[in-house]
Amino acid sequence: MGVKRRLWWLPALFLAFCPALPAAQNEDADYNAAARAFEDELWARAEKELGRFIQSYPDSNRRPLAVLLRAQALLQLGRAGEAVELLETEQSRAGSMADAFVFWLGEAEQRRGRPEAAAKRFRELLERFPDSSLRLEASVNEAAALAAQGRWERAAELLGDEKGVFQKLAREKPDSDAAVRGHLLRAEAVWRTGQGEVALAILQDASRVQLPAPLAFRRLWLEIQVLQSLNRVSEALPLTTNLVGLARSMGAPIWEGRARLTHAAVLEAAGDAAGALALYRLNLATNVPPEVQSESAVRLGRLALAADRAAEATPAMETFLQVQTNSPITDLVMVLLGELELEQCLRAAEEGQGGVATNLLARARGRFESVLDRFPDSPYRARVELDRGWCLWLAGDWAGAAAAFEKAAAGLPEGPARAAAHFKLGDVKFRQGRYQEAIRHYREVTALAEKDSQVRTQLCEPALYQIVRSAVEVGDLAAADQAVSRILSEFPGSYLTETALTLQGQGLARHGNPRAAREIFTRVLEKFPDTPKKADLQLAVARTYELEGNWQAAVEVHRRWLEQFPRHELRPQVEFALGWALARLGEDAAALQVFTNFVALYTNQPLAARAQWWVADYYYALGPAAFVEAERQYQLLATVWSNHPLAYEARMMAGRVAMARQAWSDAIGYFTNLTSDLRCPIPLKVQALFAYGDAVRRLPPADTNAPLANFEEAARIFAKVLDFNPTNTAAARAWGEIGECYLQLATRDPAHYATASNAFQQALSLPASDVPTRCQAWVGLGLVNERLAAVTSDSERDTLLRAALDRYVDVLYGRPLRPGESPDPFWTRRAGLEAARVAELLGEWRQALRIYERLRDLLPPLQPGLEKRMERVRERLAAGDSSTG
Repeated sequence: MGVKRRLWWLPALFLAFCPALPAAQNEDADYNAAARAFEDELWARAEKELGRFIQSYPDSNRRPLAVLLRAQALLQLGRAGEAVELLETEQSRAGSMADAFVFWLGEAEQRRGRPEAAAKRFRELLERFPDSSLRLEASVNEAAALAAQGRWERAAELLGDEKGVFQKLAREKPDSDAAVRGHLLRAEAVWRTGQGEVALAILQDASRVQLPAPLAFRRLWLEIQVLQSLNRVSEALPLTTNLVGLARSMGAPIWEGRARLTHAAVLEAAGDAAGALALYRLNLATNVPPEVQSESAVRLGRLALAADRAAEATPAMETFLQVQTNSPITDLVMVLLGELELEQCLRAAEEGQGGVATNLLARARGRFESVLDRFPDSPYRARVELDRGWCLWLAGDWAGAAAAFEKAAAGLPEGPARAAAHFKLGDVKFRQGRYQEAIRHYREVTALAEKDSQVRTQLCEPALYQIVRSAVEVGDLAAADQAVSRILSEFPGSYLTETALTLQGQGLARHGNPRAAREIFTRVLEKFPDTPKKADLQLAVARTYELEGNWQAAVEVHRRWLEQFPRHELRPQVEFALGWALARLGEDAAALQVFTNFVALYTNQPLAARAQWWVADYYYALGPAAFVEAERQYQLLATVWSNHPLAYEARMMAGRVAMARQAWSDAIGYFTNLTSDLRCPIPLKVQALFAYGDAVRRLPPADTNAPLANFEEAARIFAKVLDFNPTNTAAARAWGEIGECYLQLATRDPAHYATASNAFQQALSLPASDVPTRCQAWVGLGLVNERLAAVTSDSERDTLLRAALDRYVDVLYGRPLRPGESPDPFWTRRAGLEAARVAELLGEWRQALRIYERLRDLLPPLQPGLEKRMERVRERLAAGDSSTG
């Protein structure tokens, strides 16, 4: 926030003090000179002059104001610690400006990177000074300090409390910068806590106010981020153009640079790697601030690797180094270039291009060593040592690699990079046969995994495997058992080992190898035949076969295990795994027997409900002859395991089976039980409402005098979906179904055509509507036009039919599709057939023939039926009816 805006109270204070001044001309002159330097943003001069004034006139009634101004000048000079010291020293003499002292203490604490202390100061102001004019801004700044600590939920709570300070004061001054800043911060806070739709609503409210350019930029930037997080990239993309235009109007390169960064990120998400790379390259221009250049260079390198387009990034970085010889990010660009070349080397080696790989490796190593030579104080030195270690490792220089990895491990902060350095040190020691040292370094990795989720997901498991391998080599049963226990308890679903680590920007990728894992497990069993982990290890061996899709081998291992360990506590899990493997092998009858026995023996086991689900699915898959039994099995699951997460799903499935056997009333019973259950998960409740509405409109009419009453009831049921979220994909689908209902009701009362049309338009207007819903609405609007044509005068009939034809053809041609979407086969077929039929009604036989031909080409399975229709149309054309439409 600009200093001038924050000092809105300065002129009033200045004028208030002037009349009470003594006639001391020197004091006037000295104060005015200092204050004018402050107003002109001559921060160094202002700080010096204000300090001299405070020292020269210790009893001046201007002293508190001079202290405040000097503190702010210190903040502008980056000397926040001195500002805190000054304000705390003078706080006892603040007088009527005590609230401003507390406020600027909060600002100073925030500026020197102590957000917790800052939040306490702003809270102090809010509690001690109920009449302070700084309360609105303090309430926003308190939330900002909480956000800086990562306490987004608390920030959102404070800013969203309708009875809280911010909301109360923001309502009084809705157009103030502080109020707008608070609303934007609240939008960011709710977005970061997973409430993207709420954040969008707040941002849209903020767009109604004319904002200063920096706040307008932040609002637009936030909206783009939220839309990206909601996977609504097609909506975010046009906004990036607006952001770039706004940045250009602001006249500072940093805004343009940030806007290009945002635009490039959205293009990345949209799959336009070339466009994103071009923007990142633009941000390496000489007039872009270093911090934006730095982020652009990192993203350029990362995207170039991910999209396999290093050839587009490397020249741009090399040109940057040639042109900007004194850039503060020269060392970073050299590191990124080296990493690009190192990754290209690895890929060339994988593709058998040995000569290319050798040259790239030499160039990468040269880059890294040049950084170490030229930039002794570079903050990237430890990272470079890690990269150089990789180069030496790939060259087979184990001693050199170990030395580089040692330096990297010592200099890198806790996190994935340090873990990688220790992992590779472990690999060097393992290759050298120094297994105890290898175990020590692998254990460093597992310790770092306790503090960092990325290390846990990328390196912890392979490090544990390497510990097992090392322990087997030296006969260390305790170390092997400990590592195996962690593998089996923490990573039961993967069993990855023999990890191929590959530099990917600054990330590390790993690839699973179940066969290698199996070899390690088998080696442990051979080396330590009496290990207490014997049953677990044999079960892990079976799991490796499952990961390979070798279900026959998995079945055999599970059966041997059950014979060998008849009373083991894991027996239920193994029996379930046996049934699952048999099912995947295609032996459904055997699997049915296993799961049926499992349900009978282990009713209280957590897996019993899943076994029951498989049994129910088995009967459902048999078709109509087994529907009654399938329904009974789903009911059984919902009754016996009523507290299991699958219980609601089972009730839903029972309803679907009832629908399949056309027992509409039974189905309604299942669906209404779900819709009326307060504990039913919302997504499933929405599914049940759709199914409930569908079942109601299929019921035979209860009153022959009102044959369409069920459609009116179904429309009311579909409308309840809107209560949960009026703008999401389900809401759009509900509007489509409501339109279908009123389309039927209109056959008795044409006034309902307007209601149907409105419902279809509502479905189309929602950004979250999916392809089938949009196509349904488009076709529905066509049907409205067509049916209105049947009840209107001849003069309007053709106009309405042609409007209907246009709607159908639009769907056939893919007009409702957004970028990256594919046509829906059902609606393509439906729209095409409707279009051809209306073309025939209009006597436009050539157009009808072309539509049939297009349908035949798009949907080959329809060819036999279409050929008969096409032959009929050709006969009409041959008979002389050659209307072209």
